[in-house]
Amino acid sequence: MSGREGDAENMFARLLALRNDVGLLAEQYDPRYGLIGNFPQALSHLALVKSAYLLQACERVHHGGEPERHSYKPVS
Repeated sequence: MSGREGDAENMFARLLALRNDVGLLAEQYDPRYGLIGNFPQALSHLALVKSAYLLQACERVHHGGEPERHSYKPVS
């Protein structure tokens, strides 16, 4: 949403690479130990899905589409 779609896509790809062999995420990630904390963590997956949705919305706007109204923006 800040115009840094390339950075966001790279970070998203890095996050996807942290998932385990069946695509699940834990609550936390430690570079020394990998996935730690509560496992699987639903809130981590919710953030992953929301990020994918927002990346797709930015791509749509970049290609001339209409921006979408998101739940965190007030309706006027």
